Amino acid sequence: MEEEDILPETELAINDRSDAINVARLIIECEKSFKITINDEDVHTFKCVNDLVYYIRKLQSDN
Repeated sequence: MEEEDILPETELAINDRSDAINVARLIIECEKSFKITINDEDVHTFKCVNDLVYYIRKLQSDN
């Protein structure tokens, strides 16, 4: 997927192993970029990109 095709409503669906790997990579990159820890048990709650954005913003505002 091209970066410009990623929108807040883009789904983070995990339909197969490659999807799971891509979502894991995304989570790791977010943790590195924002210097945060995303709890493994929370990852399944991210249905779309906006859910992840909201989660990161909440973590940042709690600090």
